[in-house]
Amino acid sequence: MKRPFRSSVLCRGAARGVLLAGLAAAPAQAELRGLVVGIDTYQGVPPLRGAVADANDIAAVLRGRGARDVMILTNATATPKAIEGALDTLAKRARPDDTVMLSFAGIGGTLGGTAGGSAFLLAGYRPGAPSADVLPWASVLAAAARIEKAGAQVIVVNDYASGRDQVRATDDRAAGGAARGTAERIDARAAPAARPPDLKRTAILSAASAGRGAAEVMIEDRGPRGALSYAVARGLEGAADANHDGSVSGTELSDYVRLVGYQIADQRQQPDVVAGAELSRGISVQPVGTAKPPPQPATPPPTALPPPPPAGSAQQVPPRTDGPKIRVAAFDGMGAKLQNFVLPVPFQIVEPKDSPDLLWDPGTKDVVSGGDVIARNVEIGDMAGVIERTAVIRSLRTVVARAPQAIRLLPGDGLHRKGNRVEIEVKALRGRALVMFNIAGNGAVQMLYPAGNDRNTFDQDDYRLPLSVSEPFGADQVVAVTMPQRLPDVEKAIRDLERPSLNKAPGRVLDILAKLPPGSAVGTVGLFTAP
Repeated sequence: MKRPFRSSVLCRGAARGVLLAGLAAAPAQAELRGLVVGIDTYQGVPPLRGAVADANDIAAVLRGRGARDVMILTNATATPKAIEGALDTLAKRARPDDTVMLSFAGIGGTLGGTAGGSAFLLAGYRPGAPSADVLPWASVLAAAARIEKAGAQVIVVNDYASGRDQVRATDDRAAGGAARGTAERIDARAAPAARPPDLKRTAILSAASAGRGAAEVMIEDRGPRGALSYAVARGLEGAADANHDGSVSGTELSDYVRLVGYQIADQRQQPDVVAGAELSRGISVQPVGTAKPPPQPATPPPTALPPPPPAGSAQQVPPRTDGPKIRVAAFDGMGAKLQNFVLPVPFQIVEPKDSPDLLWDPGTKDVVSGGDVIARNVEIGDMAGVIERTAVIRSLRTVVARAPQAIRLLPGDGLHRKGNRVEIEVKALRGRALVMFNIAGNGAVQMLYPAGNDRNTFDQDDYRLPLSVSEPFGADQVVAVTMPQRLPDVEKAIRDLERPSLNKAPGRVLDILAKLPPGSAVGTVGLFTAP
């Protein structure tokens, strides 16, 4: 990946649509309530691994925000009768100025026949036959209307998809996380779709737009998760509180979910946000009765970074044994060839049929992960860097969720070919310092910005870094770090990773990011390329 020229290309800020208004402080009598549903185990379709974890996570976060009325239904307990009963109960309990969250994590699809629209599949669903084990989207909208009628506002979280197609075509050798949508038309015992209610105080957050697909992603020590649910939970914990007023507004949550969900899903899905109208209040990010935290200092002091190993020395890092292991397979079934690596990340050798996180094809020398070819022309000795890179990207998802930086690949997130020109757009830069680097598919680190006479801080909001697609092809993970002030030590630490003694050992990136000062933000975007 090359920078064809050094001049910056400035972009005009795009007009933002008004999603939700800023929310006022909550009245003392208002309550936070919720129904949280997660289904991993299905009778007639392949199972998921992270939907129940998503439900438990969101329920715990709601309770941590002071919610006393949270109902959770998982797997076989999430029957049509149980869900409808819970929705009716919430509609009856809701009071003016309450906030009610309805969250669904599992597999979805599109209803066939006269019913139409999307639907959430329940545990008893079996394809190919009429089934009552679905929750039509029309039923959720009707429930939101009943809750609104009681004077409450509603936030709906749909962490399922109504199709399977994603932004980039999927390489079937290692198809990636479990799909949260099916392309089959669902034959359901549902009434014809009625006209959608005119919702006034309902915000809808969906994993993907209608007809598109979504899949589970690996999150460091949390295992498989839905990108949307993970973003919602972290946002409500406080990461979405952009103005640090102790409350997450509808606008803040929507903006955060779009930004973080896009990044941690490797741009394979784009969260879809729809707001019916204005919400009236935010969700507190502090336990009831606690004081507002002090504001962060505007210019925090520089933080010392760990020194790199001496030039010419090998990086000595003890291997980890904790956390979910990276599952690695060889396409020819000869995974024993990969067992002799000693790495600072936990990994295990599995068979190609066992859903590996990384699949090395000795014939083509491709490495496939999550449905993408992330590295090409990879010899067996190069696999150590590829495995370590995978662990780094899992960890980057948690780093991004804590303090996200807006970053986007232009002109799009599809597969880019040799010679194509692309741009990395970084936003909200005014008065901040920028460091940008790349982690190639084989684990090699490359400094992208600043270089030469590049500026250290910005007097405009947006910046675009032009790049030209060239060998080696695969996946380049571009990381943008913005800080309240320039830190030469951070720039030097990243450049040091280009040294032969450290190259293809990307784990040290996490050490650098862990030492960033308060007020810093991290964004990451993948550039997927082919000849």
